[in-house]
Amino acid sequence: AGLLCLRRPSEWPRAVPPGPAGAPAAVFNGAIGAFMVAGAAFSGIPLLSQGSNVDISAGVLGASGMILLRMSYDLCLNRTLSESFAHPPGPTKKPVGSAHLVFVAMTLALALLSAGALFGHASSDLCLRLWMSYTALRGLVLSSINTGEQVKQLVLPEMFLAFEDANDGSGLVALTWAVPALGKVFLCLCLQACVFYFTSGSSTWACGAFVFALAVVLR
Repeated sequence: AGLLCLRRPSEWPRAVPPGPAGAPAAVFNGAIGAFMVAGAAFSGIPLLSQGSNVDISAGVLGASGMILLRMSYDLCLNRTLSESFAHPPGPTKKPVGSAHLVFVAMTLALALLSAGALFGHASSDLCLRLWMSYTALRGLVLSSINTGEQVKQLVLPEMFLAFEDANDGSGLVALTWAVPALGKVFLCLCLQACVFYFTSGSSTWACGAFVFALAVVLR
């Protein structure tokens, strides 16, 4: 709630227009909110149990599980996405792309690994390092898509075929903000994990770094 108050109401989410033109940006803004919850899970679970190795495994499991839950919703229930199983049949329906499948598989593998670490069948340190790498990779990829032309070339044809023509003007402006903003949230998750790693498991510092970074990059 404090983070939202740092922005004027007209800027959160970045003036997403109602109706079809704003639908793609609304998908990304929903993911931003979900991944904020993932950051809360990462720091909150160890903070409640004093940050042992087992606890950080639970934190990574909670965070990756939240991301996996959001990705599952998009893949199975989100009618806005062209790749979703719920998207109506027609010319704007397309099979699930390889990039989408790769990221879903990576997220699922990370969740399974963290679950294994939680029960002592994998290394908690390895789990944390992979989480850092995963969030950095996704953050860098999404953050690099930061112009309207890139959004038109890379995002609309792959994810929102039904909105390729409608998503112009204010809708395109909103989506051009939302895509790299989601990438910045992933980079904040990476920073949070790095702070946890280099402060010998301090959830307090990790939580503070995450909140401060979000306040800076989402303004």
